[in-house]
Amino acid sequence: MRHESSDSKRALMIGVDGAMLSMVKKYLKAGSMPETAKLLESGTAVEAMPAVPVDTPTNWTTLATGAEPVNHGINSFIAKWAGEELTAQDRERPRSLRSTTSRAELLWETVGDLGGSSLVINYPVGWPPKGEGVRVIGGDTPGGMIWHQTPEEIYAQGPVTDAVLKLHEITMNPLQVAFEPTEEWTSVPGSSPESTYLPISGFEPAGFHAQRRLVDGEVCLALSRDPGGRSIVADLRPGQWSPWIPIELNERESATRFRLIRADRDGGFELYRTRVEPVDGYTHPAELATHISATHGPYVEGLECPNVRAGDERPFGPSNLSGDIMLELADQQVQWMTDVICEQDAKEPFDLLMSHYHFIDYINHTMLGYLDPEYPYAAESYTRLTEQVYEEAYRAVDKLVAGIVRECADPYTSIVVVSDHACLPCWRHISVLDILRQEGLVAYDWDSEHSRYVLDPANSLVGPALQPQHVWVNLAGREPDGPVKPSEFESVRQRVIDTLSTVVDPATGEKPFELVARREALNLSGLAQDRIGDVVYFLKPTYTTWDGSRDVNTIGELTPQRMARSPISPTHVVSGVHTPYLPSAQRGDFHNSAMALWFGAGLGAHGMPETPIQLRDVAPTLAYLMGIPGPAHADGAIRYSLLG
Repeated sequence: MRHESSDSKRALMIGVDGAMLSMVKKYLKAGSMPETAKLLESGTAVEAMPAVPVDTPTNWTTLATGAEPVNHGINSFIAKWAGEELTAQDRERPRSLRSTTSRAELLWETVGDLGGSSLVINYPVGWPPKGEGVRVIGGDTPGGMIWHQTPEEIYAQGPVTDAVLKLHEITMNPLQVAFEPTEEWTSVPGSSPESTYLPISGFEPAGFHAQRRLVDGEVCLALSRDPGGRSIVADLRPGQWSPWIPIELNERESATRFRLIRADRDGGFELYRTRVEPVDGYTHPAELATHISATHGPYVEGLECPNVRAGDERPFGPSNLSGDIMLELADQQVQWMTDVICEQDAKEPFDLLMSHYHFIDYINHTMLGYLDPEYPYAAESYTRLTEQVYEEAYRAVDKLVAGIVRECADPYTSIVVVSDHACLPCWRHISVLDILRQEGLVAYDWDSEHSRYVLDPANSLVGPALQPQHVWVNLAGREPDGPVKPSEFESVRQRVIDTLSTVVDPATGEKPFELVARREALNLSGLAQDRIGDVVYFLKPTYTTWDGSRDVNTIGELTPQRMARSPISPTHVVSGVHTPYLPSAQRGDFHNSAMALWFGAGLGAHGMPETPIQLRDVAPTLAYLMGIPGPAHADGAIRYSLLG
């Protein structure tokens, strides 16, 4: 299938998670994406409607299979399936992030069956490897974290000022260190030397030793593996990054990097450490990882949102690192992906590239609200910072596209730059579990021994699937311990629909639910309909089911603090979401639909047509351009209107 003649074609999918067509148009016009603008002179930029639920694992699987979720069976990050107890979603989270969960054929499987080769890199639900002739690099869905060893860390002496993202009430808990005068480290020049130990939390005594000293009037930092400075691994000035530094954790060879953020003469100090990442185990074939890690650095799992621990105020959620560090990480990720893709193509050319870059999505979750004039936490400085970060983020996308196309495209290559969804601002959190619990549809018992509330399945008529937006009737004969008789099934469903449809936000007077319906009313039937709940719902923009808290997606056990929360409350940690909305949801210039930029062999110059395509159309259209049949279970159509 190699691209040596007009009869042998290849395709490149450059995935950009969360990219918004309205923003792409804005930055094309502003000149911030010049390389993409040149490519689109002979191409087409079109809106693409996602599948529901509108989220990452669902829609990257739809892009790879051409199938709707009711056929491929991957529905959001956390899912209960028919016949399982209500708490299945608490313990079965990883399965929704795996390629093996898909019941539909993946495009790279189609290519492999025909004797072709594919490179699948950082592609959600790309792992574990499936099919023949495929090289897989990474591919655990964002949030899965099956490879990385430790979280990020900020080491500080004194208050953190420069490391934290300067938006509303964003915090972080640094690991405080204390520098003390030292007479050792004689191998490192500089006056007034002080040293400290930088532990790796949870892995003591693994860690590094640091010496701070004055060099030519500037405070610098040396890192060593030993307290005497005999094995220096980095020597940094403020703003500098270290190389990847080898370290063994859990009996596994790994690596990490440091960036010196601030080192003041008066003692102020801030140092960032990345996650500790293994140098092997993340590729198929396995031997690829050793070369990639040695040449380009290890795979940074998911290439997604860095988040330094922040205590109870921000236990889980979008980034809290400064805009400068975010953008530096984004640029490093672009360079790593470009270098690895192009090197792999030069060594062993592929017929199909399936790639994914996550940076835009995580700044959407972190910052998007600050671009909305009605966002309650907006301020001029926040909006200005957000605008700067977004422009540079789309510049990074432009660099990624240009680098891959320049090195990997030829006259027989068809290219699509595509997102899985976009995003809308949010600032009101709604807990469907609490609404249904207060209605008496979900029951809990108090566990005095562990001071917590535990789900009582025998007295729970329903259970909400917290991602995606499904509600399951706890049906006798289907769910274990289900108390709802088949004759009561429809009445319980109607009660759920009535309950959610009539909810009113006491603070705004608005009904938060856009649509609540029976599964079959939305024509959700197919190969994997046993993974679709009995009631499906969507929220109106500005409402979200995710507020960044650790227990928001747990149903089996609730703390007293969690139980006492209001079902509807303000939130600012997550300022943009996409999952709970309809694909067509809009708010001003913001929208939930994805984008697809098409150019290259077989594609025409059609500008920016108003009629959208469906994300399920991408795989069949790419297959047609390659001259092969589409994936076996594809629901999508070949979009002839895009062709030249």
